[in-house]
Amino acid sequence: MEKVTVPAGLKSALSEKFGGVGDPEFLLSEISLAGDTENLTLSMHVTVALGSERREKWLLRLELSGGDAEAARPHAPAETYNWLALMVQANVIEWWHTRNTAPNIPEPPRRIG
Repeated sequence: MEKVTVPAGLKSALSEKFGGVGDPEFLLSEISLAGDTENLTLSMHVTVALGSERREKWLLRLELSGGDAEAARPHAPAETYNWLALMVQANVIEWWHTRNTAPNIPEPPRRIG
């Protein structure tokens, strides 16, 4: 699996804080891509703010294939990066809510802080 450059527009879209009513605040960092011509693995550190003083940091990987992998490529239209960032955010929030029962992530996330 070879390292793939993360397009600046995608990195920017993924680096925005997110969360919502009933969710903590999430921040993605250390974003990287690796893969081949068909599939990519998106790796990232996820910082979860659980109130003003408590934070957790996790290493999370998502598998991208088909249209999702194409949306992460440098030749993708800029608006595609925003769409993919929204999909990644939805997956992170879903993982957070199911992490203790049955997370829908191929590789188990690892707490790193």
